[in-house]
Amino acid sequence: MILVNSLNDYLNLLEKFVPQELIAAEEWKKINRIGKILPGGLTTFFGFESRLGIAEARSDFLICADAEEAGRRVLAANSYDIDLPDELLKNPVWMNIRKFSTNWESEVSPLYKKVSNVWLEFDVEEEVKDLPVPSCFFGVHSLYGTNAVNSEHPHNWIWENALYLLLGKRLSASVEDNIIKCFAALPDNAYIFQIGLMLAREWDGVRLCIRNISVDKTIAYLKKINWPGNLDNLQQRLNHISQFLDRIDLDIDVSNSIGHKIGLECYLQKQPQFEKRWFDFLDYLIVRRLCLSEKQKALFQYPGYIQEKMNPGLWPASLRKISRILGYSYEWVIFKGIHHIKLNYYDGEFQEAKAYLYVNRSLIKG
Repeated sequence: MILVNSLNDYLNLLEKFVPQELIAAEEWKKINRIGKILPGGLTTFFGFESRLGIAEARSDFLICADAEEAGRRVLAANSYDIDLPDELLKNPVWMNIRKFSTNWESEVSPLYKKVSNVWLEFDVEEEVKDLPVPSCFFGVHSLYGTNAVNSEHPHNWIWENALYLLLGKRLSASVEDNIIKCFAALPDNAYIFQIGLMLAREWDGVRLCIRNISVDKTIAYLKKINWPGNLDNLQQRLNHISQFLDRIDLDIDVSNSIGHKIGLECYLQKQPQFEKRWFDFLDYLIVRRLCLSEKQKALFQYPGYIQEKMNPGLWPASLRKISRILGYSYEWVIFKGIHHIKLNYYDGEFQEAKAYLYVNRSLIKG
């Protein structure tokens, strides 16, 4: 099952420009098996999740299907000449993603205006099967806190429509109640920007990603939702890392209770060549044995861009055709950079650091 004009066309090009310390050759083989069965038109924005604290160059694979581009239409089978392979849709997870996306594409659905994108995340740690199964996150437009009850909740489309479609069943009442409590506890101006289901891991909880929440408000929020961890230890760690960063987003897992592990998404607006704090932050992670020095070096080598005119022999035929039609003054450029670094925190300490690396292709006028 190999598609013409698949996502693998871009992966083959990209492999030559990614340090092997971040993604090893064996990992590329696994990622390529996924790319071969996904159409290139599904996304213009994708990336990798690289573990920084281990010697092995392991990486998971993530792709974004955007509402404003072809991604939503491809997932919903409304793109005419681009579709997912029939074999994928034999899997119940992929079939639920198709049902979700068909609903997302319908203008009468609440998902149509409320969901901005869908992220498919593939775990590549084990050998990839013939039919890779992704976890699924969907981006939402700034969902703020509210004390409304379930029947009148302005965000009830999340569990009644979106999550129901992706799971193929309704969440338990206790999980829904906990999600509602998490909304009610949100501090002023903080909002949920992404919601995820670990479909590939058969976990029945929901991940909520929260933005615009300060260190002090993070501690107060976690206390309010009865997070089971040590708040004093966490505040100390947050105070340490916040000096290096522009923003820290909070990821929490919600099931019948609030999960003890939380994620801290660490952001800097500029790339390392323009922002010294990247070096200070990574040095902090190295001291705490969350990042290896060779991974730090490779991470700082990753950002940059790849021009079509400088690499014509490597460029996918489908993109070369478009630029030829538009004329010599246009060319495709692939941009690479560090999106953010995520720290997983539990048992009173940062336990793991992962770098999220992005790839974005754009047609520019020279």
